[in-house]
Amino acid sequence: YLQLAMQLATYRLLGKQVATYMYEATQTRRFVHGRTETTRTVSFDSQDFVEAMGPVSKETVDGVEAKSKYEKLMKLRKAAKTHQEYTRSASNGRGIDRHFLGLTLVLEDGEVAPDLFSHPAFIRSKSWRLSTSSLPYCPGFGPVVPDGLGVGYGLSNDSLIFNVSSRRDNNYVETFCSLLEDALTEMKGLLEAEEMCDWVVPCED
Repeated sequence: YLQLAMQLATYRLLGKQVATYMYEATQTRRFVHGRTETTRTVSFDSQDFVEAMGPVSKETVDGVEAKSKYEKLMKLRKAAKTHQEYTRSASNGRGIDRHFLGLTLVLEDGEVAPDLFSHPAFIRSKSWRLSTSSLPYCPGFGPVVPDGLGVGYGLSNDSLIFNVSSRRDNNYVETFCSLLEDALTEMKGLLEAEEMCDWVVPCED
């Protein structure tokens, strides 16, 4: 849920959805010497969700026709389920990024790296415009690329905490925080509408 809110805010901030932009650290401590693996948070389902929500923030979902609300909520639920599956796979050692890191580290001095390692798509795949991590006490950390954001976040039963950082010359932080608040408010509105039976489930044509 929180990853999708951050993804929606980033989509609105940057004006596009790109799979290589977003990173979440996932623990692999079930393995000996395990630390983290990368969860690549963008999926086809999350893209469907953010595009359904639209590039412009809305203060409220009131007035949106019932079918639109319902469809957005279904896309949210589907994207959240896909994200959980991605995270579970990464935690179980089925990610790709630490594998590639290992292959990079075993190269001997003077050894020529495989062509893959210099391919533009491979290099771009490691450029994390949004680097995120769920942290118990939500300390901050910086972005990992000059034009990126670093977001540490924590949650409890009745509150959310986000620590957002970026290079000062990008002027991202204030805008991102505002967009993130909007995203959370809109997503909350979809869930509340369902609880209040604020729509009729769309019937067949």
